[in-house]
Amino acid sequence: MLLSRRACNAGPGHSALVHVIITEPQKPPTRRPVAAWARRLLLAAWIVVIALAPLTGEREGRFSHLRNELAQGRVTELTVRGDGLGEGAVSGTANQTVVWEGRWGITRHDQVRVVVRDPADEFVPDRSGPEVETRDLATYLSQTYPGVSVERHPRDHRDDRLFGFGHLPGALYSAYLLVLLGSVVVLLAGPEPWRATRPGWFWAGFFVPWVAVPLFLLLSGPTPFVPAPGNERRRLTGPAAFLLGLFVPGIVAATWQARIW
Repeated sequence: MLLSRRACNAGPGHSALVHVIITEPQKPPTRRPVAAWARRLLLAAWIVVIALAPLTGEREGRFSHLRNELAQGRVTELTVRGDGLGEGAVSGTANQTVVWEGRWGITRHDQVRVVVRDPADEFVPDRSGPEVETRDLATYLSQTYPGVSVERHPRDHRDDRLFGFGHLPGALYSAYLLVLLGSVVVLLAGPEPWRATRPGWFWAGFFVPWVAVPLFLLLSGPTPFVPAPGNERRRLTGPAAFLLGLFVPGIVAATWQARIW
């Protein structure tokens, strides 16, 4: 509130001093501080989930790489999931999963098909995955690599994955879902985001959440040590994000498919 004094003419030879009170309009309360802190907390939770995924989960590996590491003595403990063929089986196939600890302490797994063929049957090779002629993969590995400890576990039918890692604890999946839900709430209820419109951030998170969600939490508003965009009007729109989400992930996945960490 401002107070100003103005002199006005009240008549011949007279003047009056008028006090004029000017009231400045109050700015409406902003949700930016709350949204900013919510983004930082969600980003911290996201980093924790990413850090725990390699430590508690399993990543796909290759049985051929495992054989090389077993021959070099780098792997001394194995786990085989699932049942093989019975002792009296004359022919048939079964799928078993072998699990081992690879480089950088990352647990890896690969599905191996065990096969017993009847000599009278016509042999048709199957190139869909690794194959071993034996009734049971655990027995085969124990006999082929005597110094390796092999444990048997029942088959686990879970096929859920997070950042390329499977068999993660349920609490980690719950934390991941909570971060996604919290990000959607901030997107819808928070201030207008930077660098992309609300539909733009939504479609980016829909197609590639493991990339778009942390970028949204980091770049969609004021963040310490992160400069603000030079032109706030130049933002990724919803249609553009939708088209990018349709084509870019497929292209990247096709070029990365042949590589395994």
